Amino acid sequence: MASNPKRKSERLSRRKETLIKKAYEMAFFCDVDVALVLRIRKTGKLITYNSIDIESWPPSKEQIIARNLITRSRSTCDHKILKPSIESL
Repeated sequence: MASNPKRKSERLSRRKETLIKKAYEMAFFCDVDVALVLRIRKTGKLITYNSIDIESWPPSKEQIIARNLITRSRSTCDHKILKPSIESL
């Protein structure tokens, strides 16, 4: 990584723009709802993107955890199949 603070800031800016662009494209082309949250560790600043403008979106942290646990329990077989191929990378 770059040690120059200006270069590091420029890199962060470009990557942030790329992530937001990809989130927008996922929502537009794939017909999905997207919530993106970036937190800058040093400052704690949050950068957010929502593909839809609804007060209940994005879901709360608790809702995300609950849904993730349900999804994981349903897809344990898939996870076991994918795990070796991921580890081999």
